[in-house]
Amino acid sequence: MIGVFTGVIFLIVIFLPWDLYYEPHVIFNSIGSLALIFVVVLFALATYLNEDYPNRYFLVYLIYTIIVVIYLIVMFTGPSFTSAEGLRIQATWQKILLFAGIITILIQGYGAWKLEQSFSVNI
Repeated sequence: MIGVFTGVIFLIVIFLPWDLYYEPHVIFNSIGSLALIFVVVLFALATYLNEDYPNRYFLVYLIYTIIVVIYLIVMFTGPSFTSAEGLRIQATWQKILLFAGIITILIQGYGAWKLEQSFSVNI
């Protein structure tokens, strides 16, 4: 449920560009990013606790968790969007988070596919 909530929040962020709706964009981005850390940690735990799932996929989530934490630190303590340098830094970290998330999903999808293949061979 929290994953769906996080996805909806980030969809709202997409429709609230920072240059037109600065405050709502920052508020929803903050909420979404904080919710994302819970989603990633829960997925990491689920992967770790699943005996059938190789630990390397847990490590992928662990690395992504570290990236999300660094992003949260930059977002809350880094330079503001109001300066050109701050905007560049914040936007760059948003892109790093986005691409790291895409790579994580691709790797996890591959792992799930491989796991499914091993079950269908054993049946």
